[in-house]
Amino acid sequence: MASRDVTLSFEFFPPRSDKAREALHANAARLARLGPAFMTVTYGAGGTTTDPTLNAVLAIQRATGVPMASHLTYVSTPIFQVATYAQALKDNGISNVVALRGDPPPGKPGDRHGGAGFYHSTPAFVASLNKAWGFDISVSAYPEKHPDTPSAEGDIEMLARKEDAGAKRAITQFFFDNEIFFRFLDEADKAGVQIPVVPGVLPIMDFAKMTGFAARCGASVPAWLHERFAGVGSPEESRKVALDVLTAQVEGLIAGGVKHIHVFTLNDAGMTEELCRRLGT
Repeated sequence: MASRDVTLSFEFFPPRSDKAREALHANAARLARLGPAFMTVTYGAGGTTTDPTLNAVLAIQRATGVPMASHLTYVSTPIFQVATYAQALKDNGISNVVALRGDPPPGKPGDRHGGAGFYHSTPAFVASLNKAWGFDISVSAYPEKHPDTPSAEGDIEMLARKEDAGAKRAITQFFFDNEIFFRFLDEADKAGVQIPVVPGVLPIMDFAKMTGFAARCGASVPAWLHERFAGVGSPEESRKVALDVLTAQVEGLIAGGVKHIHVFTLNDAGMTEELCRRLGT
């Protein structure tokens, strides 16, 4: 899908029920008609949804023909299990992955990946996926700093190391202030990062839930955004505000020279379809 030479990609999460699976496939089919560059399926907290992720990736690619990427994490997944999953992807014709540290399962220590039999760092993880399977690898980037990273400089240094290990692009955590993203691009450029840094944007389906999620992710919610949703009553009114906010953000990114945007769809095609309609595609 292209608008003014801009491409989009779409992200889904794996279903947890038969009903959710049907809805996911229907929404993926709708968004596939928009011609995205690729679509991705997340791995789930702590890598707990390996089979649903693989099944969703394969089913959507077979049904739509859109190139699919599977998220793949290592924080609580032993190296041999990563290898089994990576080989299953290759055996089924999936050559794109989004390589992430991931979050530990509830009650598990976040540093378990540092033990024997686990990857010790994201660059080591990326290097292994690149060398052993030749994946096209996307990684994460954090315009507002990852919650576990001591400094913004450390985040950019980590991004540079992931690039050196073989990453082809970075997809950012969601943000709502475009200036934060453009400042991050400037700092990454100064540090010598050359891979494309793709902005990730989040449609606001439920403002209260989004603010809680943003707090856990370390993403700021600007005062002006709180003001936009203050006093909003009906779901229809909330959806209109959310669409206006999303459209303005994407238009601003395009005006700033961004060539590719990644949409966290939350498995709901409607708002993303409307965004594309407003963009004139």
